[in-house]
Amino acid sequence: MRYILLNVEEEVIALLEPELKNLIDADLGGWMESTRDLFVFLATTGMRFSDSQLFNPNWVTPEQILEFSQLKTGGKAFPPLYEVSRCVLLKYDGIPPQISNQKFNDHLKELFEELKLNRPVTIRVIRNKKVYETVSPLSAVISSHTARRTFITMCLNKGMPLQDVMKMSGHSDYKSMKPYIKVTRKHLRTVADKWDI
Repeated sequence: MRYILLNVEEEVIALLEPELKNLIDADLGGWMESTRDLFVFLATTGMRFSDSQLFNPNWVTPEQILEFSQLKTGGKAFPPLYEVSRCVLLKYDGIPPQISNQKFNDHLKELFEELKLNRPVTIRVIRNKKVYETVSPLSAVISSHTARRTFITMCLNKGMPLQDVMKMSGHSDYKSMKPYIKVTRKHLRTVADKWDI
């Protein structure tokens, strides 16, 4: 059965900050460790999986910013290289872990299940002009793209200006950022509360 998404904003499935911290701090080994390390690298740089597998150490600028042309769009991205991202690169001889996308996504589901990262996630789809909601555990819907969405969502939730987040992630238009903006309503309330009137 095929679902068609119409007139429903794309659901943004992203990790919450405590979930990302739990993932970073987990004591792992073998494929779980390399899977976690790649996900963390993607979630802290906003890089797409495809770009990570073509990673070139020359992308790291002296300012500890990554500068690269994205495979999917050709557009430039300028994400910061945080300490946790640098640690991943050091651990794997200057490049993120290399793995096939299918294997990575399969391993992510197993890893998140193992770590009990199973927060209920609601997915909305339209079929025959009716909206249907399904609730699944995070471990069942996690994918490589969740990392990029986590980066963008967390940047916005931290109050980084939208245009700066777009520059870091390589988004070229506001339309593609629309799904992320609704996630930051809590932040908007916090910002609005600064006006004491």
